Amino acid sequence: MKEMNKGQRRTATGKKINKKTIVFYECVLKLLQEYEHQKETSIGFRLLPRQSIRINTIEKKYWLKFYHLFSAFLYSKGYADGYVGSIWKSIKTLVRWIIKEKALPIVPAYHWFAITQTQNNPVILSITKLQFLITDESYSNELTPNLICVKDIFVAGCTLGLRFSDLLALKKNNMITVEGQVFIATIFQFKV
Repeated sequence: MKEMNKGQRRTATGKKINKKTIVFYECVLKLLQEYEHQKETSIGFRLLPRQSIRINTIEKKYWLKFYHLFSAFLYSKGYADGYVGSIWKSIKTLVRWIIKEKALPIVPAYHWFAITQTQNNPVILSITKLQFLITDESYSNELTPNLICVKDIFVAGCTLGLRFSDLLALKKNNMITVEGQVFIATIFQFKV
């Protein structure tokens, strides 16, 4: 974590790791620590003095067991497949980093961590339901302040067609007025 915060650890393309990724890694670390505390166990990598079939078999059993137990722990906390997959992706990245960057002789356990691919199904609202969310005062008055904020972000996402991350990245200077009409101006960069 220190190396990432200082900018010493970078992505494969050489870019600095952004703050959101660092925060996510910190969340994964907290989950691993919570798992260790709850299960009264510790997760560790065994340095391999040499390669052997027996040691590889033992390590594979250890990491597959950890994979299943930690996944069950995450699902018991109510996390969805996509979030659990993101956690495993970051753990795989950590193992690759230990092997490649730190050159420590550990078993490449990342081969045994399966990441579930989830298909995001869009939520489609009818025009009447969207109008209800926008205009119904009595419904809005029953909501807590947090739910009102969530509703407003959801309605903005539905009407603007922007992703959640793009909505939260909007600033006041993204709003422009042309001939009395207010528009949202954004610039998107697509990766090809």
